[in-house]
Amino acid sequence: MRTVRRWITRTFLVLGIILLLGSGAVLALLGTGPGRQIIASQVGNLASTDQQKIELSGLNSVLGDRLNLDRIDLKDKSGVWGHATGLTIDYRLTSLIAGKIEVDDIRLQSLTIERLPEAAKQTGQTQNSGWPTRLLPAPFNQADISQIAIERIQIGERIAGKTVSFTLNGQANVTNMPLSVAGNLNIEQVDGGRGALSASWQIEPDSNTAEIGVEISEPRDGVIVNALAIPNRPALAATINGRGPLANWLADLAVSFDQNEILSGQAKLAINDEAQS
Repeated sequence: MRTVRRWITRTFLVLGIILLLGSGAVLALLGTGPGRQIIASQVGNLASTDQQKIELSGLNSVLGDRLNLDRIDLKDKSGVWGHATGLTIDYRLTSLIAGKIEVDDIRLQSLTIERLPEAAKQTGQTQNSGWPTRLLPAPFNQADISQIAIERIQIGERIAGKTVSFTLNGQANVTNMPLSVAGNLNIEQVDGGRGALSASWQIEPDSNTAEIGVEISEPRDGVIVNALAIPNRPALAATINGRGPLANWLADLAVSFDQNEILSGQAKLAINDEAQS
């Protein structure tokens, strides 16, 4: 869960910094190609960590209500593990003044993931596993993304056993006061099968409630069973649906291989300021 929270914060940090470029504070740099590349490099540095690097290139059309970025490279210490091309963001510039990220459409032409990134090394220090006081970086208090789309996601053979492609659509809402995360996601395979994943979530730590639903289906020899090296590569169907307090969250779980149910029951997840299970 801590990884999810970190991902949310870092994603909106990058998005917020990029959108602030359209506020006019860096007009002199944004008016030239080299200037825009300097800004892109600085944004990438702010979004990177010692273990994971993000490199942005081809920053264009940042003044106004649309931003275009040609390429994003994702790197670890062994090199590039993924890249994205053709980022377009249609946003509302005036909302940034009020501390709100309001995006009508955020779209990628392609996202390629050749391998999984290397796991970050653990420092051995105990970290608080509870929810933070805010998910969005200052000065933002609210983020509404009406449409998220990736026209083509390509997963490499090193992950899935074969190269496969998907499309993704969704939307997301995040607020700091009260703390909440909501959204939905749909992923569909576009070649070599009919695998699909759909998910929805409404998590409100301040009121100690969470409603989460996930549904997965794929034919034989699908991506998930290959990634997990499940014998005979059966067709997979799985559902998770849960609702309740974060301290005692219960979900109904069902998993089937080749239409034969192999697992059915409830899963319990407890999250507080001290531990999670």
